[in-house]
Amino acid sequence: MYLFLQCILLTILAVTRSLVFSMKKILLTLIAATVLYANEAGMCRSLCGPCAETPEDATCMRLDSLCSCQALLDNIAKNKELFKEKALASEGKSKFYSRTVHFKDGVFVDAQKAKNPLTEDQLKQFHKEHNRASANAEAPIQVPSMGDQCKQICTSCPADTSLFETTATAPENTKNPLCNKVEETCKCYEYSRALWQAAKFHEQDSIAKIEASLNRIQNENAVTDSIFGVCDTVGDCYVIITMHRETGLLVEVAKTATDAAKDSATAVVAVDSLETGRDKVEPTKNDEKPKAPTKSGDIFYWGIGLVVGSLDENDFLENHIDGANEMVGDFNMEAGISFLFRWYFYSAGSFQFGLSALYRHHDYMHTNGQYLGEISNSNSFFGTSYATLFVDLWAEYHELLAEIPLSLRIGIPIVKFFAPFADLTFSVRKPIYGWNTADINGWRVDETFNWDGDFYSEEDWEFLLWLGPGIEFTKHFSVEILFMLIDAKSGIGHNYADENDSFRLNLQFAW
Repeated sequence: MYLFLQCILLTILAVTRSLVFSMKKILLTLIAATVLYANEAGMCRSLCGPCAETPEDATCMRLDSLCSCQALLDNIAKNKELFKEKALASEGKSKFYSRTVHFKDGVFVDAQKAKNPLTEDQLKQFHKEHNRASANAEAPIQVPSMGDQCKQICTSCPADTSLFETTATAPENTKNPLCNKVEETCKCYEYSRALWQAAKFHEQDSIAKIEASLNRIQNENAVTDSIFGVCDTVGDCYVIITMHRETGLLVEVAKTATDAAKDSATAVVAVDSLETGRDKVEPTKNDEKPKAPTKSGDIFYWGIGLVVGSLDENDFLENHIDGANEMVGDFNMEAGISFLFRWYFYSAGSFQFGLSALYRHHDYMHTNGQYLGEISNSNSFFGTSYATLFVDLWAEYHELLAEIPLSLRIGIPIVKFFAPFADLTFSVRKPIYGWNTADINGWRVDETFNWDGDFYSEEDWEFLLWLGPGIEFTKHFSVEILFMLIDAKSGIGHNYADENDSFRLNLQFAW
């Protein structure tokens, strides 16, 4: 029976050891999985901190192999020193200064100057409370002047330094009455005591300055740990800190939801005061809820553009001059101004629409063209007759149009201020007004006439598709050249020449 109970006990112990070993493995596995899949800036930092005191622990050694704790802690220390250099360093002689500090995944990134969010009364109160020692400090000791002759005579009657602490005036010298006369004339005791007080003051002042420097370093370390604790989060974290330059104390830290370097009037969503063992300044009370920050300035832009180009035409005025469909463009030009609205769906890609006012001018000619003209011959028995003559034809065409361009830009952000892109633009155009002039010169025919062609009626519309490259600088200026791919018309008696014959250059300014 005893042997049976002993076997059961040994079995229970073996199972218990197995369970303990298994639980330890499970715990290590969970820690490893957590470290591997959690954000390194948060989880590894929180786990490596306690293990810094017990690096030889088995679990800590396992954690170090996964997180490289020593390297991580070294990087954190360097990052904190960078924070002190960039965010806590004071400039100028102002008693207070503010900085907007940016953290990314718990790591300090940058610091910029910011507008002080506190009122003047709050700053005065803080400065008054934390500079009492400076206000009550003793003034430097003024050593009275003494001539060289008195200095030499005073050496024969040295003052008793043990009396300097309690006695302000020289005691009577009973041993050497002559010293009383010397003291009355040269004030040796007063001079020696003033030198002793000045040396003591400078010694205390040096100690006070050293203590102030040490206190400032301690305060900056406390501020650094506090700010890093506020922004120990995943993602971007922006805070505005206000510092007291003389003491290195944190007056206020305000966590903000947007980059205050771009907008100094930030919306404060949380305010904390750092406990430093001294009085703290309460934040300004405001019953109004802070407005949600917006980044519309980063993705929405208004602008103005200049358009110049060439739209070569064929089938021009064939209804007015026989043979005009064979006319060759001698000169053609289109220019105008546009107003635009742009929306960026990523840093170098955007949708854009606008409204343009355009003017077009074309000169056309056709040498030895056909013209059905009137022939007057007074010697002809049959009188006036008509015939098709071969003459030189010239025509000018002017037109005013309104255009609605719809554009899609796909760019590549090579650097921060420079991005090449491809632009696909669909234009809807409406002729507003047009006028024409034709010159015909030939044998027995020489005339110039104007006509109002029906090129701007209600049914006259144009639809063009463009494609071309461009370059964008800082989102505020871009230049591009577009080539027409397709054109369609409604009710208009002329067509455009596609491909390289028709192009336009766009210069656009946005803000």
